[in-house]
Parts: sequence; structure tokens; C-alpha cells
Amino acid sequence: MTNKKLISYLIGVLLIIVVPLYFYADPADFDGWFPKCPVYQATGIYCAGCGSQRAIHDLLHFRIVDSISHNVLIIPAFLIILYHYYQKFQEKRNGSPKPNFLYHPKAPMIIFVIIMVFMILRNIPTAPFTYLNPV
Repeated sequence: MTNKKLISYLIGVLLIIVVPLYFYADPADFDGWFPKCPVYQATGIYCAGCGSQRAIHDLLHFRIVDSISHNVLIIPAFLIILYHYYQKFQEKRNGSPKPNFLYHPKAPMIIFVIIMVFMILRNIPTAPFTYLNPV
């Protein structure tokens, strides 16, 4: 078995376990079950991922506005992941890879800059930036 197949199987098993957990258990209600953000615990600074657990729970229940209120980046991240797997599916079905903006040489740096700017902006303690804080 190749490393790619093993990783795919592990991701599949992880999703089978994690998705029902986040669907049925609200991280806001089951505070002791879900891990706390180590960045926020250590520094009091909201990282780019703060609020993601609650956002995933809301997204699984199709509460888009609530999901965005916890973490604005969850919807773009979800769409990028869907696009990635759609492209992989199309590549397997058609046999040849199509041009994909996610694999542009500058894409990782652009995504990194967006995440860092978001993290900086959500920690500015004045409006309108406080709206980016996880609620």
C-alpha cells in the first residue's frame, strides 16, 4: 500500500469518527470534551482557527450565519477542500489533470498571508475588527 492510499484511508476513518462527533455534540455545550486553543490559552490572542470547532458544528447543521460568526474563514476553507476533492475526482474520471488554481506556485503563500492578516485583524480591540472575534 502506498503512502497516499494509507493517508487517504486514515483521513476517511478520521472523518467517520469526527463528523458525527461534531454533528451531535456542540463544542459550546460540551466544554470539557473538546480541546482548547493552545494559542489562546497561552497568550490570550485569537489564532486564525479559534472558533472553528463551533463553526464546524454549526456548518454541519446548515447554520451558515452562526458558523461565520464563530470563524469567517470556515466557509472558504470548506469550499477549497470541496474544490480540491472535486478536482481529484475529475482527474481520476477523465484521466488528465486540469489547470487548478490551488496548485499555482504562489497559492500557499497567498493563503498564508490571508490567514495571517485575518489573525492580526481579529485581535485589534476596536470595531469593526471585534466582529471577527469568535462569539
